[in-house]
Amino acid sequence: MDQNPLFSPYQLGRLMLPNRMIMALMTRGRANPDGTPNSLMAQYYSQRATAGLIVTEATPVSRKAIGWVGAPGIYTDTHVSGWSGVTDSVHRAGGRIFLQLWHMGRVSHPDFLMIVDGFEVLRIHGKPGDPDLPPLIIFHAFRLNR
Repeated sequence: MDQNPLFSPYQLGRLMLPNRMIMALMTRGRANPDGTPNSLMAQYYSQRATAGLIVTEATPVSRKAIGWVGAPGIYTDTHVSGWSGVTDSVHRAGGRIFLQLWHMGRVSHPDFLMIVDGFEVLRIHGKPGDPDLPPLIIFHAFRLNR
C-alpha cells in the first residue's frame, strides 16, 4: 500500500471510505429534458467509483429550484427512479455516492419559472446589471382556464 495518506482509508461517520479522494462537485447538465437522470449519467458516475466518495452535481429539489438546462432533479417519482439507476450502477462498481440537494433561490433565471406548479412569474424586481442585487421573482397563483 502506498504511504501517501491520500490513499489510506477514512471513516466518515458510518461510512468507511477506501481512500481520501472526494470527487469534486461539477455541473454536468446531462439529464433528460424533464430532469430525469439517465444511463449516460449512470455511466459517468460509475466510471469514477474508485474515488473515496462521489458527490453529485447540484440537484434541484423542486421545479422552482432549477438554475440551468440539463440539471437532474429529485422532485418527481421519475427523477427518484433515475437516480436509483445511477446509484445502483455506482454501488455495483464498488463506489459510494452522495446526492447534493440544491435550490437556485431567487437567482434562478425567469425562463425556468414562467409557469411552475400553478404559479407564474408576476414581476421581477432588481436593478439590471447590479451583481450585488439578484432579481427578486414574485409569483402569483393563476387558473389554467382563465
